[in-house]
Amino acid sequence: MEPPPAEPEPEPEPEPEPALAAGAAMSVLDPATGTPALSVALEQVVAGASCADASVVAGNGTLVAVRLTVTTGADLAVLGGGHGISPVDFRLVADDGSVLSGGAPAGFCDTGAAALPAAPLAPSSSVTGTVVLDVPARSGTVVFRPAWLP
Repeated sequence: MEPPPAEPEPEPEPEPEPALAAGAAMSVLDPATGTPALSVALEQVVAGASCADASVVAGNGTLVAVRLTVTTGADLAVLGGGHGISPVDFRLVADDGSVLSGGAPAGFCDTGAAALPAAPLAPSSSVTGTVVLDVPARSGTVVFRPAWLP
């Protein structure tokens, strides 16, 4: 009598995207030192944000203002150097589970809050600012996932 066939190995689950609730933070550790190379804290999310310039409107559906504090460590080598943060670094996971790309509104959107600087992040620095996303859904989970994040 032959033994029953072995159960197939389960597929490894994909690593979850870093989704944050307001007030929460995520960090990327430098494996050499165990200290954060990058920390991102989500301060506030405002769905249905409006721009000071009424001609700047949401082309995809709604504007979402995401206020972040980004802190870098002394060595950014694990990140591939200093990078800026832009609307294309974000995704929105809608309530139905679909993943929607973030995008910038057509035109500069001044929400009255300081914008997150677009310049590359410098070592040992901290910046706070707002990124405005133009997304097709008004509710869901904002996910920060730039291509340069390890």
